[in-house]
Amino acid sequence: MKLTVINGSPKGKRSNTKLLTDAFLNGYHKTFGNQSKEYFLSDKKLDAELQRDFIHAESLLIAFPLYTDSMPGMVKEYFESLENYKSSNPGIKIGFLVQSGFPESYHSFFVARYLKKFATLFDSDYLGTIIKGGVEGIQMKPAWMRRKTLKRFEKLGFMFGKYGRFDQSIIKKLSTPVKLGRFALGFFKFAKIIKLGNFYWDYQLKSNNAYEKRFDKHSI
Repeated sequence: MKLTVINGSPKGKRSNTKLLTDAFLNGYHKTFGNQSKEYFLSDKKLDAELQRDFIHAESLLIAFPLYTDSMPGMVKEYFESLENYKSSNPGIKIGFLVQSGFPESYHSFFVARYLKKFATLFDSDYLGTIIKGGVEGIQMKPAWMRRKTLKRFEKLGFMFGKYGRFDQSIIKKLSTPVKLGRFALGFFKFAKIIKLGNFYWDYQLKSNNAYEKRFDKHSI
């Protein structure tokens, strides 16, 4: 089987998205004969090659982070660039991976509706949308804290490589929790009271020398 992976993260090869697709591909390649090619939309020089490869692709996995409850602009631009190729590859298998920093995955289910509609416009074989929340900062976590997530992506890739379908039971596990329970909500409220709620974001601001500018405003 031949799989084309489109990474739509603005961070490209340094992204959390790549960490997840790497795990997926590790499992996918465990089936002898499976082949893959990965593109990064952050590389603007690939436009023509991306469109040409779409026409000949057997299976396509489009992965990106959730941006303001939707998708990065470069992903939307890529979708629009395929407007003239709707009938070029009927039956192509198309699946999606949407990851976000939100600990609950509920936010991503709305963009998943759009992705399903997009896939149907191309007369494709819609594989489904993999949704994973709580990914922000995953690269900073020790290996044992991210092992379960990456193992699930690896198993999902293996099952896809073997059967050509997404295993829905694994997708369901990855999307958990869809909504936070009372205990988790109570924890976040408590963290806010003791002023730990913004610890991670403050760390990011300080690392980029932007902490003192966090309340700056720009006129339009």
